Formats: sequence, structure tokens, C-alpha cells
Amino acid sequence: MPAEHITRTGAPGFAEHFLAYFIASICVAIGFVNQFSKIRISLGLVVFAGAMELAQNFIPSRDPNILDFLSGAIGVVSGIALVYLMPSVRQAINN
Repeated sequence: MPAEHITRTGAPGFAEHFLAYFIASICVAIGFVNQFSKIRISLGLVVFAGAMELAQNFIPSRDPNILDFLSGAIGVVSGIALVYLMPSVRQAINN
């Protein structure tokens, strides 16, 4: 989508990327918890983040940004880690 058609939150771009991939990874990890390993989910979403950045080469007024990719990748890893740690945290709280 060309940049002039994008609605921004007002937050820095890296924060938007982090939050978007953080939330997406949590949703995917919870939704597909029995079908795919968390490592496969993480790799798939990180590859997707990279593909989305590279695709911006072909969109007018857009360009790929390594910081946006890294922010998305860190969001993925953070979200997956949260889902992975949740059962341990819940168990520790209940004991």
C-alpha cells in the first residue's frame, strides 16, 4: 500500500512494527498451539516480516527498513516467549 494511504498511530515506526508482530505472534501461537511448534511459528513470522519489508521495494513511495524488520522480529520472539512462559508463570503463581 502506498505510504499516503496508510493510517499511522503516531507512535514511532519501530514501535508499531514491534507491537503488530508481538500481538500477531501471540495470536498465532495460541491459535495453533497443537499444530505447530513455537520455533516454526517464530521462523514463519520472522520470514514473513522480512518478506513484507522486501516487498516494499515494489511499492511506490515505500522502501524497506532494516530497523522495521528487526523490530518485527523482536516482537515475534517476545510474543512467542510470553506464550511459552505463561504456563510456568501461572503454575508459579498458583503454588
